[in-house]
Amino acid sequence: MSLYAAFLSQVQFAWLEAIRRGVCCSSETRAAGIEDSKCYRASDFDMGDPGMEEVLPQGCIAHALSFTSPRDACRASAVSTTLLSAAASEAVWDRFLPADLQSVLARADRPVDCCSKRDLFFRLCDEPVLVDGGKMTFSLDRSSGAKCYMLSARALSIQRGDTEHCWRWVSQTDSRFLEVAELINVCWLEVQGKIHRGIGEDRNTVVYYCNLLAAQ
Repeated sequence: MSLYAAFLSQVQFAWLEAIRRGVCCSSETRAAGIEDSKCYRASDFDMGDPGMEEVLPQGCIAHALSFTSPRDACRASAVSTTLLSAAASEAVWDRFLPADLQSVLARADRPVDCCSKRDLFFRLCDEPVLVDGGKMTFSLDRSSGAKCYMLSARALSIQRGDTEHCWRWVSQTDSRFLEVAELINVCWLEVQGKIHRGIGEDRNTVVYYCNLLAAQ
């Protein structure tokens, strides 16, 4: 049996056994949005740990986990202490971060400092970063690591957007942007936006949607 096949066999056994007994609700699983009906500590069921460590070193396990997804890595960390340690590896979370992350963060309005790649990943999931002078936000999807961008109203081309009897620019405490556009009265609605072609050219699916807020 090859090392890779042995690794898969150990992981499959541990994972199935963990599902049968109930996967632990660690902070990592909660962070990934995974909730289970019954909670255990990882030390309560170290299934497959000795055999797995004998077959592959932790670095190889971490390398294999880096080819999964953030959600799967968090799930794996709940199976055993070996996978928990491997899933926390910098190599795993470095692969989950976008390849062009540094160039994106260089455009941020404020520095983004974190002590580890894992902390940086969840920081970008929970707190979108303002970039390009506050006209756009950048964040990551918690489950897949996909890049998420949101354009502010000021970054859009709004027909008659500067006409006072048609639109009004206001500030809202619950908005991540400094200003939002409030529609007053128009006979037709035309809004256009542009986003750099390089954004979203990775392995991620590109989805566009418009966020509208109805008047109270």
